[in-house]
Amino acid sequence: MTWLHGGAAALWSAACKNALIACGINPANFGTYDMRAKAQAAERRTYREKREKEAKRRGANKRPHEGNCEVGKKDKALCMCIESDAAFAELGSEKWMLANSQSGHISQNALYQNERADPCSNVPPEGKHGGTYGYRDNKAFCMDHLGRANNPGTIHYEITNREAQFAESLKKRNVKNVTEDVMQQGVQGTASVAAQGAGARQKGNDPHAKHDKSLGEMTPERKKEGQRSDAAKNQHAKDLKANQNANATAGASGRGNNGTPNAPSTKGPPKKDVDKAVECISDAWKQSLDEMRNDVINEFSTAARSDECKKQIKEYKKTLPKDQRNRKIRYTDLPAEHRAKVDAAVNKKTGNPKMSAVERDQKKLEKKGAKTAGQANNPPTKKDCLEYQANWLQQHQKADGSHPPMQGRVPDSNEGDGDEVKQNKRGKKSAD
Repeated sequence: MTWLHGGAAALWSAACKNALIACGINPANFGTYDMRAKAQAAERRTYREKREKEAKRRGANKRPHEGNCEVGKKDKALCMCIESDAAFAELGSEKWMLANSQSGHISQNALYQNERADPCSNVPPEGKHGGTYGYRDNKAFCMDHLGRANNPGTIHYEITNREAQFAESLKKRNVKNVTEDVMQQGVQGTASVAAQGAGARQKGNDPHAKHDKSLGEMTPERKKEGQRSDAAKNQHAKDLKANQNANATAGASGRGNNGTPNAPSTKGPPKKDVDKAVECISDAWKQSLDEMRNDVINEFSTAARSDECKKQIKEYKKTLPKDQRNRKIRYTDLPAEHRAKVDAAVNKKTGNPKMSAVERDQKKLEKKGAKTAGQANNPPTKKDCLEYQANWLQQHQKADGSHPPMQGRVPDSNEGDGDEVKQNKRGKKSAD
């Protein structure tokens, strides 16, 4: 199943949809990092342009910027009216939460890469595991995390700091091998904060994040912002549920007149819904690992770019019903028998000295340093590293299309997305 690329709402089971909605999470708002960031930015941009036009009007139609906005108070200030209570009442919970969220990795990026956004720093394979070959931070499985990561008390802030605590706990527990099971522990902790809200983490003792002990300074401002985030999330849950009952699209929920996100936080979602939402998000993340690696194979591997692959795709399409023959088919979409013919072609020994097309390409890439994560005299490009990793993954892909299990690294607690966490006195970067 495809989790990373569009149509996310249609791919959850009914039980997963119900649990996510009960937790104030739109089942449609999942995808790659880039996809979610683009959707969030578009919503912010639309409202910002509208408010800037309204603020420039003359006479009775003029609508000044909101009190939280510093436009006109500071040079080159960006309109932040979108964060206001007025924007919440005007837009409704769905659009307001989308505009005020950041694209958040469901599994901490620093577990996979030594340097953010650099696939050459992915963890290399060893033994029976595949390291983190094929990982791309901008293509990883993400969801909307409400609030700025550097604003104490938001759901995103609490997730970011929980991830920092998880990284620290790996060190304290002397964990050397960050297996998929260890990664999944982090996923469950992140999903739990997203499902329960900021207030639940601030109380501590989350069964889904047993190593999250050091919660940091609990200032009144942080608590208040947590209540505000959770009130918005709870309203979102009500809107999504009402929309679901009306048999409408979940994405259209919350059309305005919702009051204020500053209302006292009501009782959060039932434990059974939280547990189910955590389970569903965790399972989806697990499936996304193979899809992410398949994307790298299809984009960069010798096999996927070969003439034989093009031939086999044409042959396979002939077997499909006519109304399906125009859909995009890639190397990893091919049935095993067609894929085997592609593999045989790229693995056939040719030339002098005799070597296969894959071996030839891999040797060229090794000379560029693509295997050694940039340790060569002339560092490889990101494309070089992805091509090398794609060929390795294609050669080690199992007959059923699955891949060797991933294994990551133990990060420092200050590694991650690069958003500054204001309350960290040492100025360390966030771990999300």
